[in-house]
Amino acid sequence: EFEQSEGDCERGLELDPNRVDGYLALAELYQENNRRELARSAIDSSLAIDETGKAYYLMSAIDLDEGQWEDALEHLARSIELDPTSQEALWSRGMLYLAMGESEKAVDDMNSILDASTTKKHGDWMFRASSQINLLTDEQPSSD
Repeated sequence: EFEQSEGDCERGLELDPNRVDGYLALAELYQENNRRELARSAIDSSLAIDETGKAYYLMSAIDLDEGQWEDALEHLARSIELDPTSQEALWSRGMLYLAMGESEKAVDDMNSILDASTTKKHGDWMFRASSQINLLTDEQPSSD
């Protein structure tokens, strides 16, 4: 299955070598299969074409897998700068702040998720963020 997916991505990139989403799909595939160097290479190729929040988000996930928390924070910050409404990047950075003992920054990112959640598809992120805020601030959910 991996080889099939890899081949599909590579064929797509042969047809259009400027497809950022093709490189990012390949990067996700490599990361899911613990091929971090190949994932980084695919992300670098996408960044050579266009800077996207998703590329930096994926790079941060590799950093986290490798225990490089400071690098992950930098990549998440850039991801959020490019896409301020990215629930995934805000969540990851918030959870990283929490792991680093910086709960106020974690709460700020959870609040940013709530602020950026404007559609029903964001409901899961809203629930996660509000639950995390309640845990971090020792607030009990209201019973309204």
